[in-house]
Amino acid sequence: MPLAVVALLCYLLGSLPFAHAITRLVTGQSIREVGEGNVGARNVAVTVGRLAGVATALLDALKGAAACLLALRAGGSPVTLLVAGLAVMLGHGFPIWLRFRGGIGLGTASGFMAVLFPITLLAAVPVFYLLYRLWANYEFMLTAGFVAILLGSLAERGSLPLTGVAVAMLALSGLKRLLDDRHRRTVQARSGWVEPTPDFDAWLNGSQGRNRSGRGR
Repeated sequence: MPLAVVALLCYLLGSLPFAHAITRLVTGQSIREVGEGNVGARNVAVTVGRLAGVATALLDALKGAAACLLALRAGGSPVTLLVAGLAVMLGHGFPIWLRFRGGIGLGTASGFMAVLFPITLLAAVPVFYLLYRLWANYEFMLTAGFVAILLGSLAERGSLPLTGVAVAMLALSGLKRLLDDRHRRTVQARSGWVEPTPDFDAWLNGSQGRNRSGRGR
């Protein structure tokens, strides 16, 4: 399969706006204009509800996993994987269906890397959660978690080119977060967004999202 076709198909996969579609279906609102302003699973979980957030996370991860499988089917070289990874991230971050205003792509990147580095991703879940519980700082959790994923991917596969794919995808996610900073701050100020605490029990009971967003289902 030509590399250009892989890139196009992966971009279209990434551009499927599950967070927007689920939020619009349940609340009639645009996910970019509520909560923290990000087109992603965490914002859906807080502003719409935990089940909607979990569904969004799984669907976004499936986009990434499908893109990785497509790249592997097309030969699976580091270059093919890199092109597929970046294309699916660009699709999520700049989807044609939302006028190129998408999310940062953490769920999509996780799905892609779950196919390449399954042991690392399984180990990363408790690491992310523990860091969030201990420090209650989303930015710190992401930074430390990314470092853990990169080191784990290198240990699991022993391949610098494949770890480079993970680095490129996570770097693109970080860049998109910086690009969205002004919009995110504007929406957060308007919506009265308060950073969710690491109270997992409250989240499971469904109280955190409703209380912090001021919106129910």
